[in-house]
Amino acid sequence: ISPTWSENSPYATISSGGVLTASAVTSNQAVTVTASYGGLTGTRSVTIVDVPAVLTAVTVSGPSSVNEGTTGTYTATGTWDNGTTAAISPTWSENSPYATISSGGVLTASAVTSNQTVTVTAAYGGRTGTMTVTIANVPAVLTTVTVSGPSSVNEGSTGTYTATGTWDNGTTAAISPTWSENSSYATISSGGVLTASAVTSNQ
Repeated sequence: ISPTWSENSPYATISSGGVLTASAVTSNQAVTVTASYGGLTGTRSVTIVDVPAVLTAVTVSGPSSVNEGTTGTYTATGTWDNGTTAAISPTWSENSPYATISSGGVLTASAVTSNQTVTVTAAYGGRTGTMTVTIANVPAVLTTVTVSGPSSVNEGSTGTYTATGTWDNGTTAAISPTWSENSSYATISSGGVLTASAVTSNQ
């Protein structure tokens, strides 16, 4: 027969041809399908089944470059086959000897002598997402220059001075600076040798 179809659920519709269309549900829902014909009705109980969405992709977000000796924080987003997206807490990993990553997605970059590439991976629900990150080699900044040498030089003699540089990464090294002095009684060479002339009193 070709009855008049109806159903009693807000989670479904049924066409005149008997095609029941189920909408999304957060838990299983019962619906009664009714066929009316010739003054009689027939019914059938149907369950609209809540089918868990399937994770289809994992996307990693965060800085594409991290300076050596600093950190960068990464997050992950899951995408499901029903079109929804949400922040997720994946298992994090990376593939570089120049970095570590915490369970919270914080990448710590160690010192490098040149830029290094690391792949950050987030694994969740059988899916993985990756992001390529550059660990940037940042030249150290000179912070201080220290002069060493005798604090007193006799007139007519010489004293040799050296200089040491200190950088913001904690390293120190001997340097070859431009030397100068501020007295009419002395000269200093490009190699740091101070030559004292004759004086009539300490200068």
